[in-house]
Amino acid sequence: MTHHVDELPPFTTHVALLRAGRLVAAGRAGEVVTDALLSECFGVEVTVDAHGVGWTARVRGASW
Repeated sequence: MTHHVDELPPFTTHVALLRAGRLVAAGRAGEVVTDALLSECFGVEVTVDAHGVGWTARVRGASW
């Protein structure tokens, strides 16, 4: 279990997103680790980048 998208191993096949104990989404990683679903889950606008070794996510407009 992790709260950090970049910690998901590249062989991850399925994920579940929870917010305040409520299931936001679950299913195949490529269908769940998306801008829209992570934004809903974290409550901020998120941009997800998928690459050969996993995913990264960042808050849109953040300069850090």
